[in-house]
Amino acid sequence: MALWNADSWMESMSDANDDLQQRKLQAEIDKTIMETRALRPSLFNRTGELIKVAGAVIAMVAGLYAASTTYKITQLETRLAQTEKQTAEKERLSAIADRDAAVVAKRAALVAKRAAESELNRVLDQVRDAQEVIGKLTPQLSNASATATLRKLSGRLEVTSIAAAKVLPLAAVVPADAAQQALASHVASSLSARGVRTNVALPLPNREDVPLVTEVRYFVDADREESSVIMEMVRQAGLSDAKITFHKSETIKRPRYFEIRLGASARTP
Repeated sequence: MALWNADSWMESMSDANDDLQQRKLQAEIDKTIMETRALRPSLFNRTGELIKVAGAVIAMVAGLYAASTTYKITQLETRLAQTEKQTAEKERLSAIADRDAAVVAKRAALVAKRAAESELNRVLDQVRDAQEVIGKLTPQLSNASATATLRKLSGRLEVTSIAAAKVLPLAAVVPADAAQQALASHVASSLSARGVRTNVALPLPNREDVPLVTEVRYFVDADREESSVIMEMVRQAGLSDAKITFHKSETIKRPRYFEIRLGASARTP
């Protein structure tokens, strides 16, 4: 029977305790390793989430800044457009005012021109009357000196009359037939009172040349605008259907010459 050895038993117990402590330590180490391993993905996930949240916040802030900037740009563009529109409107209104003022001035000038031409036409009539008187007196004078003086005066009046007549517009009123003679004289008198020299021509020999409605004919391109004025005068004389026509002519070169051909159905108003 073996003898119990206390020293050996104590040594055996000591080794057992060391082994137990080592296993516990190893277990704690393993646990710590496992927890660390489990914690790492969590930390990574949290970090990823934080990065995502931070990215979303940055994106939102950037979006708000971009929207704010776009709004400011839109406001500035709107203000600029409004300013340009207001400036353009002011310029447009100014141009309209200038145009209206020019139209008024032009009308006033035309009125003054017509008044002057009417007065000149009246003076020409007086000159013609004076020439007729001189023509009647000259044969009755026995004084040669007085006769020569009157003839010289008559010649000067003739030159003055011709020169003045060239300044005034001339309109020949052409009746369609003898029945329109009175109407032609009425139109001529009406135009003459407004400063237009007139004469009444013979009726047209060919009925094919008679227009359906009264025509105000002009023959020089430069007379286009004045032909409208003459047409208005003819309409005021009672021929409301009068119209303007242009006729190129190789023989009529005189400016401010017009021909008023009475329409076939035109009658004295």
